Amino acid sequence: MKRQFPALRGFAILLVIGNHAIHMANIARQEAGLAAVDPFSQQILIILSALGFMAVPIFLFLSGSFFAYAAQGRTSRLLLAIVRKNLITIIWPYLIWSVVFYFLLYFGHGQLFSPIEYVKHILVGYPFNFIPLIIFYIAISPLLLWLSNRIGWLTVLALIAAYQVLLIFVVFPASHSISLPGWTAWLAPPVLVVPLADWGIYFPLGMLFALNMNKMSPWLERFRWILVGIAIVFYSATVLHGIGLWEAPLLRHVFPFAVVLLLPLIPRQAIPQVKLFENIGKNAYGLYLTHLIVMDIFLLITTGVWPQALQFTLILVPILFIVGLYMPQLVMLLLIKSPVRRSYQYLFG
Repeated sequence: MKRQFPALRGFAILLVIGNHAIHMANIARQEAGLAAVDPFSQQILIILSALGFMAVPIFLFLSGSFFAYAAQGRTSRLLLAIVRKNLITIIWPYLIWSVVFYFLLYFGHGQLFSPIEYVKHILVGYPFNFIPLIIFYIAISPLLLWLSNRIGWLTVLALIAAYQVLLIFVVFPASHSISLPGWTAWLAPPVLVVPLADWGIYFPLGMLFALNMNKMSPWLERFRWILVGIAIVFYSATVLHGIGLWEAPLLRHVFPFAVVLLLPLIPRQAIPQVKLFENIGKNAYGLYLTHLIVMDIFLLITTGVWPQALQFTLILVPILFIVGLYMPQLVMLLLIKSPVRRSYQYLFG
């Protein structure tokens, strides 16, 4: 495993929290019936939120790499044991914080669903939308490893990438003018169709990269500056689309892929405050599951006491970011030092 990956996981969760801080501030403003922020502020928020498109791809790529590192060289029996342990570590916190979130929706926002709808929300990952995708890939990881040994890891990645591209055109028909045959709709699986269309390649890419690092690294190094150029150009195009200066909705799928391929080329020593990012990365899964809840509670309390706070979006967003980053970590720290520290793995993974 690359030494910089733990710090990059911390960077990825910071992107996730920042993107959600912007989104929640905007949603709260709309629900309060306030007008949109001024054009200058809106452009700043679009530039920052566009960075969020690479957050989940980075997180999934690194998750795949960490899993492969743990599974590398294991016998079939030990591999299945690793799969089982990882699934338990992921599923229990996911279920617990999903229930907490639904309680918050009811008591804080008056939103109540039927039992069937709650089951559906958990299956599709509402609001933790990429967790079912990780669960799916970990569950089928022995099959992916077997296929990579039989037909080659590049073939496996090419097939997954082609399937994701097809799903992008199936799931987001308004973003293109291509007419697809009717039978392609049958290739869109229930539950996972949107996560697969958005991020299907990244977990297996991370997993198979970790297992073939010596083969891939020289190739990535050779095309380093081309990847940098692609990332910059397509990120800029995504921002222009968000601002409304250019119609190119599909480009948001391109620049994260280039960024992810650059991750193995970033030296650990080149990352500023690397220890800080590594410490945040250790708590990444717990932060992902709790930051939305913490930020929503903060918004409910703040707007209840001072409704005018929503008018200052550029100030509210960094405050939400700080609250979403540090309050969950404080709770984690207190839990570790408490008599019930054994419950930590069930709550935060």
